[in-house]
Amino acid sequence: MRAWLAVALALWLATGVCAQTADSLGLKEVVVEGARVVSKADGQVIYPTDGQKEASATVYGVLAKVGLQGLRVDEVMHTLTPLDDRGSVEVRLNGIPATAQDLLRVAPADLLRIEYSDLPGVRHGRDVGRVVNLVVRVAVSGYAVGAHLSNAVTAAVGRDNVYVRANRGKGEVGLDYGVAYHRFGDVRREETARYLMPDNTVRTVARRDVDGLRSAVSHSVGLTYSLRPDSTLALQARLRADIGRTPHDDSRRLVAGGSGAVVAQLRQAGRSAAPVADVFLDARLGLRSRLTVSMAAALDDRRSDYYYDEGSPYAYHLRGRSYRFDGEAVLESRFRPFTASLGLLCSQRYDAADYVGDVAASDRSRTSDVYAFAQLKGRLWRIDYVAGLGMSTYYFRRNASSHRFTLLRPKLTVQYPLARRLKLRYDIELSEYMSRMAATGSAAIMVNSMEVDEGNPGLRPYRRVEQSLRLSYDAARLSASLQATYRVNRDCNMERYSRRTDAAGNTVFVRTQANGGDCSMFYATGYCRADIVARRLSLTAGGGLYRFINIGADYRHFYTAFNGSMSVAAYFGKLTLTAAADNGWRFMEGESRGRQGSAVYMTVAYRLGRFSLAAYWQHPFRSTITSASTELMNRFVSKSTTERNGNLGNLLGISVSWTMEKGRKYEAISRQ
Repeated sequence: MRAWLAVALALWLATGVCAQTADSLGLKEVVVEGARVVSKADGQVIYPTDGQKEASATVYGVLAKVGLQGLRVDEVMHTLTPLDDRGSVEVRLNGIPATAQDLLRVAPADLLRIEYSDLPGVRHGRDVGRVVNLVVRVAVSGYAVGAHLSNAVTAAVGRDNVYVRANRGKGEVGLDYGVAYHRFGDVRREETARYLMPDNTVRTVARRDVDGLRSAVSHSVGLTYSLRPDSTLALQARLRADIGRTPHDDSRRLVAGGSGAVVAQLRQAGRSAAPVADVFLDARLGLRSRLTVSMAAALDDRRSDYYYDEGSPYAYHLRGRSYRFDGEAVLESRFRPFTASLGLLCSQRYDAADYVGDVAASDRSRTSDVYAFAQLKGRLWRIDYVAGLGMSTYYFRRNASSHRFTLLRPKLTVQYPLARRLKLRYDIELSEYMSRMAATGSAAIMVNSMEVDEGNPGLRPYRRVEQSLRLSYDAARLSASLQATYRVNRDCNMERYSRRTDAAGNTVFVRTQANGGDCSMFYATGYCRADIVARRLSLTAGGGLYRFINIGADYRHFYTAFNGSMSVAAYFGKLTLTAAADNGWRFMEGESRGRQGSAVYMTVAYRLGRFSLAAYWQHPFRSTITSASTELMNRFVSKSTTERNGNLGNLLGISVSWTMEKGRKYEAISRQ
């Protein structure tokens, strides 16, 4: 409630000041504006206003101000978080897969439009729930240097980036470096678990952190070379290395229950290194066709140490290595009635994991994922349509276990204009999905004195059928939509608990995952973005009711939740005020009911020439925030878990951005 009151207060203050400012300016000119958001069958095209770009230090600031439906944009920490857990967010820059560092090198003034889809077509593979493609103008001469420094003053957390780009002839060389860090000394985890013993008695164990320390630092450095000899050819090659270190993820935990109370020690540490090399080619073939080819090779080396003592010490060391190659080739041809696309995506991955200590396991696995698709996009009479058909073959082998999963993936989207600005869209899709929490290793790892996590190499992807109906209205100062969606996951990855008793009479509860059961969801949502005062005050709001239906082999669980968000932005020349709030994401999957922590962000930004200074206040009026909470309702194990962070409450910080350019000339990207 305090979060929504804070945003309402900011909205009331901004409305009053904006009204006074608008009255004092008077009517100096008449501006004719078209729709800022254009709804198409394959997504939305959003045209940011000059005021939004001028008031933003980075393109993350622009994304936060335009209000992308279903996304939480943190312009301070440079993250895009989906609020409905429908899959990952794929970010592209002129069609090229992009990282956070790539986006930070783009000046907001260079952003032409945003192509956003929350129902991506068959071109995108599994686990992609949203695609954000930023179309920007490309520099052809001069150089640019910039820095974006975001650091909190009430906690040890921040993210800093610097970059340089220089053009010579037809080529451009770019170098960027970023560092992110945090050190939290006030993170607490509380858990109350109830275990059904073989004699039908219930043992209750409460685990509560009394102190702890979490710290991590990561470095990222990238070198990029781009070549555009003419308007028909573009080439980009990039080398990147990400290095991370987590020296502390420690806690001292009070465990009460069973025979008494003990103080348990948890210590975790890790480090990683991930070099990546990728190449992207975009070539126009004649007047109607375009070919894009991308290839990426990556190595990921990770090491971690784990120690936990809940009555008896338990420790192990893990070294994991991953080698991966990804390739994509797409041919797009434009004809008068439609546009045809043909493509092939290929991913090959090799993983190795070796455990030393109290965990004895050595895994070797290979994953092969080949996906081919064909798609037609066009207009028939007044109906816009996108029709596609994909064919995927997924092969997985771990040690002696292997399986293959093949799926024909059709997708159809049609959109019909009911009126000039009112459109009705229907979408149906059959796709494959693999839970991001899928544990396919062979190791059995003790979580505490009562629980064991056990992997299942036999886990396989499953089928998902999703249908949606959307009614949208797009005008110059108002964009709104109503949507109903029904999703069914068949034979999906579900958690399963079993109870085992060894020869000594000790009982443990084993958690694993297996295919089986159905997990369905129905939700109805609404979204609205309005310019209350033209170029001065905008408001974005969205929310919906979600119904979760989980049917397993021995249970049926139902849950209804409301998820919503709201943001407001006010512009006063060089000064910008923004506020955003959401209630997190409440969901239920299998036998686990969870909730992400709610968030409130407030920012005051001032732009002066090449400098931009911003002060941000996150989670106001809250000394401690709840990061996440879960509730397990299994017949053998029922428990509630809450994680709180006292470092992020009332978080105050400063963000400074600086850019310098000389001799820059640009050309717009056209994909016609």
